[in-house]
Amino acid sequence: MSVIFPPHVTANLVVMARQRTPHRSALIVEGPKDSRFFKRVVNAQRCNVMVAGNRDFVEKTVAILEQQREPGVLGVVDADCDHMAGCVISAPNLLVTPTRDIEGVLLSSNALRQLLLEFDLTEDAFGEDPESAALAAVAPLGYLRHVISENAWRVKVTQINYLAFINP
Repeated sequence: MSVIFPPHVTANLVVMARQRTPHRSALIVEGPKDSRFFKRVVNAQRCNVMVAGNRDFVEKTVAILEQQREPGVLGVVDADCDHMAGCVISAPNLLVTPTRDIEGVLLSSNALRQLLLEFDLTEDAFGEDPESAALAAVAPLGYLRHVISENAWRVKVTQINYLAFINP
């Protein structure tokens, strides 16, 4: 379990890390899954990946660092349901994933197909297009999450029977 710090603390950690290694940039991400993903694709000798805890904390941390004019800092947040809500992010040092979350970015690549092959499944084990099959399978859950968010409902996700959304 990773420790979540308030945005001003994360901003200070970024500044201190960059004082120790000024040649490294800082990439601020939402959570541990995002960190694991980006640590595989960024050069660790040139970039520190830091977890802020959630989208709001990434946005606030980046805003603090922009205000302090700290160079070499970039934040990445999941698009979530921005396209449905008409939300547009315009902060210059904040990137929004092109899909709902980082897993969507993976599904936009051939990573799923390669993973299936790694586990000795045939290339067409889930049809000719496993990425689309996976997206179609989770679409009802994504819509449910959006409806819950839009209505500000308090839902205990541990009580949801996810098997009800799966067509055996």
